[in-house]
Amino acid sequence: MPDLVLENIIEFSNFKAILTLRQVCRDFRNFIDDLNNSKLPDSKITSIHVFIEKGIRFDFGKIDGYFDTISYSKNPKNLRRFNGKNKTLLGNNSDILKVAFRDLELILRFQKVQLSWLQFNFFPSEFNSINFSMKNQKIKTEVLEISATSQPDFLSILQLTDPENLRFFSGNQSIIEMDQLAETEQWKMAKSVTCGNFLKLNLKDIAHFSQSTIFHQSVSMEDHY
Repeated sequence: MPDLVLENIIEFSNFKAILTLRQVCRDFRNFIDDLNNSKLPDSKITSIHVFIEKGIRFDFGKIDGYFDTISYSKNPKNLRRFNGKNKTLLGNNSDILKVAFRDLELILRFQKVQLSWLQFNFFPSEFNSINFSMKNQKIKTEVLEISATSQPDFLSILQLTDPENLRFFSGNQSIIEMDQLAETEQWKMAKSVTCGNFLKLNLKDIAHFSQSTIFHQSVSMEDHY
């Protein structure tokens, strides 16, 4: 099929349809992956909400107020992607995290403007360790919200985001150490932070924020120095 025809098909497809088209054949997948981002249609996504428990679910908020959802689950026989009413079997040997975040990286190529909100929710899950990786880009978002149970989970998400113009929010319930988080480029460059008393903060860790809302039970004299 001529390249121009393939480009026209992609131009009039949404991002969920293109995920399905990548499964048609290897040549079509390679064509999509090599296509310049400027030739991809605008996803019109305003927010992304990620839920990680027994599986992974992405909720994509759109300009029209509706949500698109893509979910991933795995049983002993197959990794499955649910894309609306469509189910795709992705093979038993596939890594659910790698597949999900490879898809997310592809979807973000359709993103023409900065997200207003990026949210990650970690629930007690079957994943012993979570290490996200996206090779080619950082996620541009105005607000980053994280609910996680460990500092490594926070770090794995922070390294995905563009540090410019970032506002950090967390509704976390578990106590999180701050030594490595406070040293990240994203934390140092963030404009504001909103969080509860679950982060073990020193005042020096938040002195650079232009605005901060922090709920803390007490502040020791040592925190002033």
